[in-house]
Amino acid sequence: AIASRRTLRIVDDYSAWLATTQHLPKLYLHAEPGFFAPINDAHSSTWPNVTRHCVKDLHFCQEDDADTIGQHIARFVDDVHKSGGVP
Repeated sequence: AIASRRTLRIVDDYSAWLATTQHLPKLYLHAEPGFFAPINDAHSSTWPNVTRHCVKDLHFCQEDDADTIGQHIARFVDDVHKSGGVP
């Protein structure tokens, strides 16, 4: 239980930090329906400079929608590179 609380604190702290990072481009892939989707969506909606896409999630989204995920990642990396990268 203590490890779980520590993990939750780390995740909450990291999410709070991401909300302060306008300079840092972020990619959020929303898994639908996704077990954790509502929680993750709520956290990521507070982040500035975030690119959001929805992917299919029947069991494991990286297996269910691998091609789409790869395309979103490749496009995101290309867009960041074209914009001059991360300061």
